[in-house]
Amino acid sequence: MPVTWTVPRVRWLKLLARTMVWLALTAAFAFTGTTVAAERVVLQLKWEHEFQFAGYYAALWQGYYRDAGIDVDIQPAFDESGRYHSSQQRLISGEADFAIGGADILSGRDAGHPLVILAPVFQKSPGALVTTGSQKLRSLRDLAGMRIAVSRADYIADEFRTLLGTRLTRHAAPVLVDEPLTIQTLLEGRADALLTYAVSARQDASQQGVEIQLLHNADAEQLFYGDTLYTHQRVIDRNPGLVSRFTEASLKGWRYAMEHREEMIAAISSLPRYSVKYSDPQEYNRLFATTADEFLFYPHVDIGLNNTQRWLDMHRLMKSAGLLQGEFPGPSLFFDPATQAPVAQLAWLKPAVIALSVVVIAVVLVLTLPVQMFLPALLAVVITLLTWGLEGYFLARYQENLRREVWSDLASVRLKLEAVINRNFAMLRGVVGLVSSDPELSQRNFSEFAGNLIDLEPLLINIAAAPELVIRYIYPEVDNEEALGLNYRSQASQLGMVELARDSRRMVVAGPLELVQGGRAIIGRAPVFVKAPQGGERFWGVISAPMDFDGLLDEVGMSAPNPEIKIALRHGSVSAAVQADAVFFGAASVFSTNPVTMPVSLGAVEWQIAAIPAAGWEQYPPVLKWIKLIGLLLAAAMAAGLYQAIRQFQERLQISGDLRRNEGILTRVGRLAEVGGWEIDIRHNREYVSDEVYHLHGLVPVAIASEDKQRWLNYYDDDNRQVVERSIARALDTGEAQHFELMVNGGEPDEAWLRHMIEPVLEGGQVVQLMGVVQDISAIRRADATIQQQASFDTVTGLPNRNLFGDRLQQALQVAERDQRQLAILFIDLDHFKDVNDSLGHGVGDALLAEMGRRFSSEVRSSDTIARLGGDEFTVLLDGAQGSHYFSMIAQNLLAAAQRPVMVGDHQVFTSASIGVTFYPEDGQDVEVLLQRADQAMYAAKNAGRNTVRFFTQTMQDEATRRHQLHMLLAKAMTDKALDVYYQPIIDTYQHKVVKCEALLRWTDPTLGQVSPAEFVPLAEDTGMIVELGEYVMLKACADINQLKSDVGCELSLAFNKSTREFVEESRGHISALDKLREQALFPNITVEITESLLLQESNDTVSQLRALRDAGVEIAIDDFGTGYSSLSYLRKFPVDILKIDRSFIHEIEKDLESRALVRAIISMAHGLNIDVVAEGVETAGQFQILRDMKCRYVQGYYFSPALSLPEFKRYLLGFRSECA
Repeated sequence: MPVTWTVPRVRWLKLLARTMVWLALTAAFAFTGTTVAAERVVLQLKWEHEFQFAGYYAALWQGYYRDAGIDVDIQPAFDESGRYHSSQQRLISGEADFAIGGADILSGRDAGHPLVILAPVFQKSPGALVTTGSQKLRSLRDLAGMRIAVSRADYIADEFRTLLGTRLTRHAAPVLVDEPLTIQTLLEGRADALLTYAVSARQDASQQGVEIQLLHNADAEQLFYGDTLYTHQRVIDRNPGLVSRFTEASLKGWRYAMEHREEMIAAISSLPRYSVKYSDPQEYNRLFATTADEFLFYPHVDIGLNNTQRWLDMHRLMKSAGLLQGEFPGPSLFFDPATQAPVAQLAWLKPAVIALSVVVIAVVLVLTLPVQMFLPALLAVVITLLTWGLEGYFLARYQENLRREVWSDLASVRLKLEAVINRNFAMLRGVVGLVSSDPELSQRNFSEFAGNLIDLEPLLINIAAAPELVIRYIYPEVDNEEALGLNYRSQASQLGMVELARDSRRMVVAGPLELVQGGRAIIGRAPVFVKAPQGGERFWGVISAPMDFDGLLDEVGMSAPNPEIKIALRHGSVSAAVQADAVFFGAASVFSTNPVTMPVSLGAVEWQIAAIPAAGWEQYPPVLKWIKLIGLLLAAAMAAGLYQAIRQFQERLQISGDLRRNEGILTRVGRLAEVGGWEIDIRHNREYVSDEVYHLHGLVPVAIASEDKQRWLNYYDDDNRQVVERSIARALDTGEAQHFELMVNGGEPDEAWLRHMIEPVLEGGQVVQLMGVVQDISAIRRADATIQQQASFDTVTGLPNRNLFGDRLQQALQVAERDQRQLAILFIDLDHFKDVNDSLGHGVGDALLAEMGRRFSSEVRSSDTIARLGGDEFTVLLDGAQGSHYFSMIAQNLLAAAQRPVMVGDHQVFTSASIGVTFYPEDGQDVEVLLQRADQAMYAAKNAGRNTVRFFTQTMQDEATRRHQLHMLLAKAMTDKALDVYYQPIIDTYQHKVVKCEALLRWTDPTLGQVSPAEFVPLAEDTGMIVELGEYVMLKACADINQLKSDVGCELSLAFNKSTREFVEESRGHISALDKLREQALFPNITVEITESLLLQESNDTVSQLRALRDAGVEIAIDDFGTGYSSLSYLRKFPVDILKIDRSFIHEIEKDLESRALVRAIISMAHGLNIDVVAEGVETAGQFQILRDMKCRYVQGYYFSPALSLPEFKRYLLGFRSECA
C-alpha cells in the first residue's frame, strides 16, 4: 500500500525543501567566494600621510578600490596621540590586511611569518645618510667611528645593516644610536649622521636653514627595492581575488598620481599629521613628488615591475650579513593570481555535496515512495552520484599530473634559456671591466678584446661601447661603420633603455627586434661606472651587444615544434624603455589558457615563459569513459524499473486527485467571481443548485435533498420572479439561450444587480437539460456609473465638464433652431486666479473654484447649464425664452457673485470675473464657433480692465483675424529675412557731429504694405518672437555699421531698443547676440535702450543681466524717460548710462514753460549723476536751440533726419561728412 499523505509529512517536506535551498545558497556563496557588499580592508602605511603613498590615496579618491568592490581604510603609522605603530606588526597581528615595506619583508618572512610580496613600487631605495656642514661622505668607509641615528623599525635600517655587515669590517663599523631622525639631532651633537629619507632630510634642512651632505643607500648598493606593497598569506587564503583586485587598483592609482601630481599634492597636504609636522606641507609633498621619478624609474619602468632574481640576490646579501638565517622562500614569497585558484581551497566541497545529496534524497524518497519503489530509486541515485564523484576525482588527479609534467618540461626549457642568454651577455661584464680599468682605451685594444669574446660566443653579433652615450667603439668594424658616432640622446627609441640601465646600474635586455640584414636579435646593454677624480664614481657610458635571437632558439631547442607542450614568451612588464611587443614568441593565446608560467631573469628586466599541453588542458583520460559508461548503464537499468512502478502509482493518484481538485477549483472560482450555477435534468427530473446561488440570494444552501431547491426564486419580487420563470420557459420552448439582468433591493446605495444566463442542451432537437449561471455584477454597474460620472462631470466643482457642456449645447442648438429661439453662451474667467494658486496653494485654489461653482449655479435657473471647462474657466448656457434682458441681468449677477469674498480656512480670498457673451444665432451657428467667440469677448473684458462684461462684436473677430494674419506673415518675414533695419542719427550738440544712430525695425509686407512697429512689436512680444527679432536687428545693424565704417569712415555708436520680454530668464537673446558678435569680430560701441517698466520689476535677475551687459562694454539707456512711474532711486540702483527724454516733453518745450522746466530738471539731475542725456523727437530749430542752451549733449529727431534705410543713411553721412565724428 502506498504511504498516505498526512499534514505532518507535508510539514516535513516543507522543512526539508527550505533546508535544501539554504544549503544550496551557502554552497554557492562559498564556492564563488564573493559577497554582495564591498569587503573592508585596512592598508597600513609605514609613515604619516604624505606623497610617498600618493598612489593609494589616488586609488581611494578616484574610486578604483570601490570599482574593485573593496572598501579601503588607509591608516598612517602614527595615531592622534602621536604613538607609532609598526606596519609589519599590524599586518602580522591581523589589524591590517596590507602594508608597505622593503627589505624588512625578508626579515619578517625569515622570522616565520608568511608574508607575501605583491608589487614593488619604488625600484630604488629612498634611504640616505645625512651629515651637516662640510662633512662629506664619499663611501661607507667614511662612517668609521661615527654615531649614526637609526630607526630600527624602518626597512632602510635593514638595508644599512646589510651594507655594514658586507662592506665594512667590525673595527671600521660606526656606532648606531637611537635618536630622533631630525636635523636638530645633528645640530645638538647627539649624532654625527642620520639614516633617514633623503626627501625628509632636505625639507627639514631647508626649514632649519642648514646645509647638508647626502650618501644614498643606492649609491653603495643598487640591489635593494624601496617601498613594496605586501600582504599576509591568510588574506590570500581568505580571498585571492580580492588581493588581485586590490593590487591592480593600487597600481592604477599610482599611475594616476604620477600623471596628476599637483592635484595629489593639494589633496594629501590637507590630511592630518600627528608626529613630524612641517610649516608648509605642500612644499614638502611637492619636493617628494618632484623626486619620485628617481625611486619609481617612472616612466621608464612600469609601476610594480617585480624581478624575482633581485629578491633572491637581496636575500643572499642579507644572509651573508647575518640578518637572515633560513633559505630563500622561493615562489611562495610572491603573489601569483594564476596559481591562487579559489576552487582548490574548496576541494572538500564535492565529496560533501555528494554525501549530503545522498542523505537528502534518501529522506525525500522515504517520505514520498512506497517500500517496493524506494530501494530501486535510492540505488539509482547512489550509483549516479558515485559515478559523478569518481569521475571528478580521477579527472582532478589526471589534471594535476598533467600540470606537473608541463611544469617539469617548461623548467628544463627555462633553465637552458637563462643559461644561454646569461652566458653570452656575461661577456659584457668583461668589457665593462676593461673600460672601468682603462676609460681612454683605443679602438685597437677594444677590438682585440671584443673579438676574443665574439669568438667564444658566436651568438653575439657585435659589441659596441658608447662613452657619454655616443658610440665610439665597435667590433667588428666591417659593415658597422654607420653605427660609429650614433648619439643615444637623439634616438628616442633606444634612450629609455639606456637610461634604465644607467639608473638601475644593471644590465637591461630588450627585444627581440627585426634586423635590417634579416633575422631577429635581443640587445643587452650594461652601464659602465668609473672612478671620479673627486672621489666616488661617475657614469662613463654603456656597452651594447645584439644577440642572434633565432640562433638562441635553435641552441635552446625552441625553434622546432615541441610535441608535448606549446611555449610562449612575453615581457614580464613592457615599459617605455623596452621597445617590443608583449608576446614575442609563440601564440598570445597560451597566456590566456591557464598556463604554467615562470620568470626568466635578465638583469634589470624580466621575461615570462608560459606553457600549456600541446593537446590542451581539456584531455579526458580513457579510464573515465568506462566508469561513466558503467554508471550510466546501471542508472538506466534502475531508472527503467523505477519508471514503470512510478507510472502505475501516478495513474492511480491522478484520477482521484483530478476529481477533488476540479471540484475544489470550481467552488473557489465561483466564490471569488460571485458566480453560481444551477442545472435542470429534464429526462431524469433532477435539479442541481450550487451553494453560491443561495449565497448570492442571501440564503443558506440546501442541507438535505428533500428541501425545495427552487426556493432561491422567492428572493425576487413578483415582477422579477416572473422574468426568471418566463425566461426558463422560453428556453425550454425555443431551445435558445436567454440572457437578462435584474436589479434587486432597489435604491442606492444598497441596490444589487444580478446577471442570468440560461443555456439549453439539445439532443435530437429536443431540450434535455438547462444550464444556468447567476453572477453578481453590482461592482461592474457601480464602476460604469463612476466612469460615466468622471467622463461627464468636473471632480472639483461637481459641474458638467467640457464634454458634457458641448453635448448639451449641441442639443440646445438643435431645439433652438427648431423653435426659432435665442441662446446665450457666457464665458467666465476668474481674475488673478493664478496669484491665489501661487501664493496660497492649489488646495485653496480648488476650494475657491468649488465655491464659485456653487455661487454661479445659484444665480441661474435649473434649466440652464453651467459648466467648468478647466482651470479657472466656466461657461453658462442660457435659454432666451424670457428675453434678452435676462442675459444681461444674469451676467451682472454673476459678476456680483464673483466679487463677494470667500473664506477658505483662515484665508479670506478676493477675486472677480471677466465675462464674454455670444448669442445664437447672431454670433454663430455651431458649438465651436460660439465658444471661440465667447472666449474672444472674455479676453476683450480682460483687456478692458477685468471685472466686466463684453458682448462679442464683429470688430473682435476682425481684430483676431488681423492678429492671426500678422502672426503668420511676421513669422514668414523672419524666416525669409524680409525685415529691414532703418537708422536714425543722433547728433552731438557740443561738436555738431553724428556720433550715434538708433537701429529701428521696419516691415513692408507685399500684401499688407507698411506695417507699423506699434502693431507688430507687441504681437512679437506676446508670441515670443521678440527675442529672435531683437537678435536679428542687433546682428544686422552691427554688420551694417561696420560696413559703413569701411565705406564712409565714420566710427558710430549703435543703439537698440530691447523689450522687457528679452530680459526674461529663459530668453536672454541679447546675451546670445553679443556672443555671436564677438565670434564674427563685429562689436561696435553698443547702447541697449530699455523702458522704465523693466526697472519697476526690481528683479535680481534683471539687475544681474544689466550688469553683465555693462561688463561686456554695453551702455544702458532708459528710453521714453519721464512717462513711467519709476523712482529716481532706480537711477542709483540700476547701472544706467543714458536717459532718453520722451518726445512728448520735447514737443511742448517751446510754448509750455512746465515742460521746459521738467526737461531742464531731468538734464540737470542726469549731469549730477554723471549720466548722458538724449532728447528724442526734436522737430524744430527752436527746440534744438533750447536744448543746446540747456547743455543737452545729444539730440535725435526729424529736425535732423527721420529713420533711413542703409543706402539713404550712407548718403546722409556722406552729406554730413565734414561734421562726421
